[in-house]
Amino acid sequence: MKRDAKSFQRIYQYLLQLLAHEGMQLEKGQTLNEFASRIDHRYRTKDMSRLTAIYGRMVYRGQFRPEDTQRITELWKNLVKQIRA
Repeated sequence: MKRDAKSFQRIYQYLLQLLAHEGMQLEKGQTLNEFASRIDHRYRTKDMSRLTAIYGRMVYRGQFRPEDTQRITELWKNLVKQIRA
């Protein structure tokens, strides 16, 4: 993953598409944090909430820290593995 906000936004959107393909869509009126909590409950993890917190900070506050890239990649890979399992 490149160390920029646009790349992170793309992989987060891919993750949402992957989850929707597995029947876990973001419901109308549901916040990303509520959705993340539901995903975490299903997969018995906190990775989606952690990733969503970073995403929210980036989208709503305009804060993206390139040093978070390794953590973002790790969380994303963990989630993709669990979803595809």
